[in-house]
Amino acid sequence: MGKHSQKRIAASMNKSAGETISADAATGGAAPRQYAPSFEHSATMLSPGMVLDLFDEPIMFRRIYVDLTGSVTAALWLSHLLSCDESLKYVDAARRWFEIALDQISETTGLTRFEQEGARKRLRDLSIINERRVGMPAKLQFAINHDELAKKLKSLSDKRWDGLLP
Repeated sequence: MGKHSQKRIAASMNKSAGETISADAATGGAAPRQYAPSFEHSATMLSPGMVLDLFDEPIMFRRIYVDLTGSVTAALWLSHLLSCDESLKYVDAARRWFEIALDQISETTGLTRFEQEGARKRLRDLSIINERRVGMPAKLQFAINHDELAKKLKSLSDKRWDGLLP
């Protein structure tokens, strides 16, 4: 969240918890951002909590992963793993296998357990990820097949842009 947004949110939080603020006050009179709905012609008043929710971190993923996997949920799941690569808990020296809590992914992406299972199955079927259960109690570990991912992305991009780029 940008510094400007944080200042607006902080200003709104200085009001008492029971008060509401207008959309103009919430956005500082600026044009609404594309990811937040416009309340310009609405009688709806924004509560401080609603402002915080509207300016929360957006969930984003690479559009090409949708074409690659044929699934929005698989694209989101893969994008999430690739975006948090630095914070993953690797369990081997080669930095191939890692653990990540599925409830952490739910918290960040909003994907349910069943949506994640479907996304993981799709990615396994495409040989983009591998999974294994290790230890007692069993812990789920993942490995991203970066070579296979790169090969599939190159093939898809080559087809998409064939004849359009030099």
